[in-house]
Amino acid sequence: MAGHLSGALVRVTVASAHRGAERIDDRQVAAAFSQVLRIARRQRGVSQERLAESAEMDRTYPSLMERGLRHPTLATLLRLSCALGVGPAELVNRTVQELRRRGVYIDGGVS
Repeated sequence: MAGHLSGALVRVTVASAHRGAERIDDRQVAAAFSQVLRIARRQRGVSQERLAESAEMDRTYPSLMERGLRHPTLATLLRLSCALGVGPAELVNRTVQELRRRGVYIDGGVS
């Protein structure tokens, strides 16, 4: 599976229950991750500003990610993970689950 987070399309082959194989748009991934990030942050009672400080990023970046306007790099995902006390794999698994909840089935080993 090849992919990138900064371009217009993450090249992950998916299978939809209603259609054959298709490609998942990075906007779908950003929207799903935004929900996961918002929930994880709120569950821990952390403000966006505090999360930004703990993850060593610009104070506006968590808001942009939570609105699906920015896509985290792997390094950013790792810093968010540490700041929230959640493993990076858990954030990715929750994002995949959110995509599936939205009707996108990602063919792979994540459950």
